[in-house]
Amino acid sequence: MTDITPLVETCSDSTLADLYAKAFERRTRQLDASLRIRLRRTRAVMVRSRPAISIGNRTIPTSVETIFEQIRPSIWKFHSQMIDIEEPASEAERQHIRQWSCDRQRAFVSPTNRPQIDSVLDALSAVLDGGREGRDYILLSRVPSLISH
Repeated sequence: MTDITPLVETCSDSTLADLYAKAFERRTRQLDASLRIRLRRTRAVMVRSRPAISIGNRTIPTSVETIFEQIRPSIWKFHSQMIDIEEPASEAERQHIRQWSCDRQRAFVSPTNRPQIDSVLDALSAVLDGGREGRDYILLSRVPSLISH
């Protein structure tokens, strides 16, 4: 599927909402009907993953919690991310992991601060399709506002 984000820049809000809704429907088509209904009603989803980040000849296990917020029906965007390094790491390794985190966030948000629909839906669908509820993801009824300084 081609990312619809480039189309977003030239769309009206109603057309944009239709594009996102259709993309979301395509991605969630295989999900259980009750989960699809709950997804439509929820404010946010927290996705948990445990990537191992390779730095030189070393692999560092991490735990990543990413929150995606539903800002309008079927329109999901990146909200926040927390990374926990699971073993001792040097300051250079921590800096590398911080850069990895920033790169990952950029994959979810376009330069115009609009959600990159395919990468957001890829992250959600990978967990929703393959995970068990409560282990890999949590549907959140309330998410605090993101405060930026």
